[in-house]
Amino acid sequence: MDALNQLPKTASFQEIMEELEIVAGLKRGLDASEAGQVKTSAEVKEMVGSWFTK
Repeated sequence: MDALNQLPKTASFQEIMEELEIVAGLKRGLDASEAGQVKTSAEVKEMVGSWFTK
């Protein structure tokens, strides 16, 4: 993985795990986008706005 290869050789286990979590999250987001499971910024603004008006 390119992301892991860019970490310094002195990276801690915690830093490696954080990097892997970021990469996994990005992959989930890309997969959701490709599957059409995304919202427009306008839809998100409406959703978030409704959280505060209930």
